[in-house]
Amino acid sequence: MADSPEFDPDELAEEMTEEVVETISRVFGQDFSEDVDDSDLESAKEKASTLLTEVQSFQQSDPGEEEAVQFLLEKYNEGAARILGLDASELDSLDGLAVIFGEIDTKLDKFRNEGETLGYPQYFDAIESVADGLIEQEDYQEHLNTIRDGWEDIGEKKTQRMFARYNSDLLFILEKPEVEDGSTVEEYLEMYGDYCEQFKTLSPFAIYSTNVIQKGSGELDNRLNDNLHTLISMCSSREQIDVFAEAFDNHRRNAIVHDDYFVDPIEETVELAVNSEEEVFSYSEVRDLAVEARCAAQSLFVFSVLAEHRANVREFSELQEEFNEEN
Repeated sequence: MADSPEFDPDELAEEMTEEVVETISRVFGQDFSEDVDDSDLESAKEKASTLLTEVQSFQQSDPGEEEAVQFLLEKYNEGAARILGLDASELDSLDGLAVIFGEIDTKLDKFRNEGETLGYPQYFDAIESVADGLIEQEDYQEHLNTIRDGWEDIGEKKTQRMFARYNSDLLFILEKPEVEDGSTVEEYLEMYGDYCEQFKTLSPFAIYSTNVIQKGSGELDNRLNDNLHTLISMCSSREQIDVFAEAFDNHRRNAIVHDDYFVDPIEETVELAVNSEEEVFSYSEVRDLAVEARCAAQSLFVFSVLAEHRANVREFSELQEEFNEEN
């Protein structure tokens, strides 16, 4: 670490702070640069400068490996504590990581709880099983890298729009437990179609991971180019994720996207043209289709984060064991 290049903490802090504001703006689709008070921005720069000054001083002290690990753990814990709203003074080294990982578990549990509240927890359970199975593989880090690369190919614009739908649709679902008119059922039809598109984007990662678990290897690039029908079929033939084939239907999606349906406000039904035949759903059944599709798509969206977290927890447990053996 003593050979690390010199840098100006104040100058680097200013660059980092501005980059963070730009990154957050891109992620949330809103320009936050004008919304941040000058005092808040200055405070952020000061905190960053303080941290960088500590890092610089630590580098110059030519620390040993054990000291370096301890220093990095403490700084990681401090930063994570601020993000998660924890008291950083209570977090130290490995014990601090345990608390932080526990908080991340709580955040992830929120997604399963949403699914359970809406009546479809099985999708998060399925994806959790796949994540756990993936990190049990000997070369799991290589597979996680493949998933990271695939996510980058999707692009932050598309993932931003996908993520933004979950909360807005959840509010819509909770506010309208009964479908009382045609305009509301139209919203649910659109919701179902959009989540079919999300499934097309997100399911390849679950299919790839399931193949890795079952066969020891998988192919992701080709799956990212598969059509909806093929991906649904692939899920249906894999026991760990066959539940997802129940939430999506290519023919129904096509009928919705191509406006090949009829809303009957008298009977309160929707007729979908499926394979030259009519499928008839009540308003409440259409709502159920959309709600289930949302829970399934959200679980697929969370998959990569869940797998990364479980990998970190595994490595943390191994580090704890080594630490306990040495002491």
